[in-house]
Amino acid sequence: MIKTEVVTIQKTIKEYYCDVCKEKVKKIYRCQLCHKDICDKCTMFNYDSGSDYPDYYCYECFKIYNKYQEIIKVVEDACDKEIKEIETKMMKEIHDRKNQRNTNQISIEK
Repeated sequence: MIKTEVVTIQKTIKEYYCDVCKEKVKKIYRCQLCHKDICDKCTMFNYDSGSDYPDYYCYECFKIYNKYQEIIKVVEDACDKEIKEIETKMMKEIHDRKNQRNTNQISIEK
């Protein structure tokens, strides 16, 4: 005996839409700051982030990011200078301690 049955299959289809231009797209990026889903046309890529991959920003966030990035760069440079000065003092102290230890060993041997 053959029994025939009609089965309805539900299938979920994902479609991606840009939150900025509202167009349907195949690939979506996420803005690093506001977390909008954005397409290629609405994405600003920042390759200067120091990472292996670029950072993605929508145009609005990129304008704000650029405004503050200049200030952040100045502060980072100042901090880097201070860190180098501290590291230099630390290495000098380590070197002086090592020399003092060597001097003590020499006087003990005499």
